Amino acid sequence: MGALVVVDGDLLNFLPAFGQRQVTVTGPAVIRASGHALIGGKRVCVFGDERRVRVRADYMMPGYGMGSGVITIVSLNVNQKTPRISDGMPLIVEGTEFIARFSPTVPAVMSGAPFSPDSTPPSMGKGTFQLQQQFVTAG
Repeated sequence: MGALVVVDGDLLNFLPAFGQRQVTVTGPAVIRASGHALIGGKRVCVFGDERRVRVRADYMMPGYGMGSGVITIVSLNVNQKTPRISDGMPLIVEGTEFIARFSPTVPAVMSGAPFSPDSTPPSMGKGTFQLQQQFVTAG
């Protein structure tokens, strides 16, 4: 049996833990589609659309105040793309969890210390798709 197809505007849910950082989404967390096929009047997401995701978020980590940054999708799980194609590209399907990266843009500052910003490299986390449509599957 196939998995549900991801379409334009589907929501992205990110687990809050990105390494030591606890991340809270502050901007729109949606994926935009570039496929030509439509489901319920919305374009289907094709492999590569996940690379255009950029979601604003705030973060905290032990001993630091609030900072902010951007979440991107690094890679889909193998069960989140199908060999079936639209416009020569695999479709993105619900699957399990994808791999995401949080990159600080305004580093958190250590509490009670002279200016000491978070210098930790970007951290990895996970996320899932929350689908609008519940009837078209692929794979």
